[in-house]
Amino acid sequence: MNMYNERKDGEVVKTAGKTYFLDIEKTKTGKPYLKITESRKDSKSGDPIRNTIIVFQEDVHLFAQAINRVSYQIGIDEHDK
Repeated sequence: MNMYNERKDGEVVKTAGKTYFLDIEKTKTGKPYLKITESRKDSKSGDPIRNTIIVFQEDVHLFAQAINRVSYQIGIDEHDK
C-alpha cells in the first residue's frame, strides 16, 4: 500500500512498513532546505527508528535529477538492456 499525502510544508509517503517525511525547513538565516526522514519500527523491539538526511536548497535539483534517473533505471526490464 503506497500512500502519498500533501502537507503544507512538505509531503508524506506511507508504505507497508515505513513512512517518509519530506519537510521544508529553514536555516537560522531563513534559507530553505529539504529534510527527508524515514520512520519505521524495529522488527525485534518494536521501538521507533528514524533516519534523516538534509539536502540544501542549492542541491535539491541535483538530488531530484538523480532520483529521476535511478527510478527510471529501476523500472527498466532486464530484457530491454
